[in-house]
Amino acid sequence: MTTLDQIVNPEEAIPRVSRFKRYHDFTVQDIVITTKNTRYRLAHWQTPDGRYLSGKLPNELQGRHFGPGVVGHILYQHHHCHVTQPLLLIHKMLPLNDQHRADIAKVRRQVRDLYADLKSYKLAPAEKLKPQLKKTL
Repeated sequence: MTTLDQIVNPEEAIPRVSRFKRYHDFTVQDIVITTKNTRYRLAHWQTPDGRYLSGKLPNELQGRHFGPGVVGHILYQHHHCHVTQPLLLIHKMLPLNDQHRADIAKVRRQVRDLYADLKSYKLAPAEKLKPQLKKTL
């Protein structure tokens, strides 16, 4: 939790001989939702004998482009808030140009894949994923 103090002075001019007495505190609570992008730079090395050694993604990603926080949020929205895929409004995005059209198509595919994974998990929960889901919820 971050607390930001902001001093607000009166709008009218303060006479020179005025004395400051006190602050009247008025606290406003807000929530800030941000994204966190992590670029995993998987190093590739060639050994003297010609083999290649490559860095691996963390196991919790399972090769997906969505981290456990996003997966947990979608699971929560789907199972506890009864939010279905169409309510995510991805189908209503209007592309601005060809690159934007390709990006929207990519996101749609990723979301469809994620929902397919969630559906298969619901039908047959994998024991190894339960700790990750508990951690994200």
